[in-house]
Amino acid sequence: MYKILGVVEYFHVTKSLIKLSDGKEVILGVVLNMSEMHKINSELIVAKEKAEQSDKLKSAFLANMSHEIRTPLNAIVGFSELLVGCENPEEKAECVSIINTNNELLLRLIGDILDLSKIESGLIELKYDRFDLKLVFEEVFTAFKQKMLNSKVQLIGDNPYAKCMVYLDKNRLIQVWTNFMTNAIKYTPSGHIKMGYRYQDEGIRIYVEDTGIGISKEKHDKVFERFEKLDTFAQGTGLGLSICKAITEVKHGHIGFESEEGKGSTFWAWFPSTAQIEPKEEALAAHDERVQP
Repeated sequence: MYKILGVVEYFHVTKSLIKLSDGKEVILGVVLNMSEMHKINSELIVAKEKAEQSDKLKSAFLANMSHEIRTPLNAIVGFSELLVGCENPEEKAECVSIINTNNELLLRLIGDILDLSKIESGLIELKYDRFDLKLVFEEVFTAFKQKMLNSKVQLIGDNPYAKCMVYLDKNRLIQVWTNFMTNAIKYTPSGHIKMGYRYQDEGIRIYVEDTGIGISKEKHDKVFERFEKLDTFAQGTGLGLSICKAITEVKHGHIGFESEEGKGSTFWAWFPSTAQIEPKEEALAAHDERVQP
């Protein structure tokens, strides 16, 4: 290995002692520049390591997936058998309720697995549309307001614009927002949950803030991993945030969170997009002009 003009080059040198007919001896040397071959070998080693890592991740994913699928399946099979011989109406109703809950969990799990598989294999359809984010926000906010059953939690909406025309994949944006909101509701026993958005850095940043249980520092680096649950006793597939991360990366965006255990969390995602914004003040002024006699 030699450094020539700041560039590392690799050479293979072969030397041979040759005796001439007149009795003299000379050294014959052959020098081959092996830099390109060394580069190819290095790339092959990296590719091999990535393939091995990918294989390990796939095996771990399949092991986790089979475990997660077996759990609701066992409940469905077990309580279905109990239901056959059960005559007490209250016990029957309880069995049916447990079976229905695990049916929903199983369907959601399979749906999440298929969704994640499509995204990571590049089979996801990118459907970009032009729409008013203000109206989409109102739809999502209203839907979750109806789902909020805990009177100890206040739902706050941050809809800062009178109009916000963007060019994004609306369904995937809603999917990320919905996952954030579902987790916030699940892990916030009291206080408030706030969902909102802003146009910043030439893109749309959506967020959900809560005053829930928060996340310990030890789990911060595992939040977006597959099958990772903030609370092992909470119901869910553990794939929601992994899907959010995958969607955000496919859309060339960013995702992140800030959280402190016992004090709450804020999850956010940023998607690149142009936007035509009408501030609320301008809309009010225009309305005032229209109602003038």
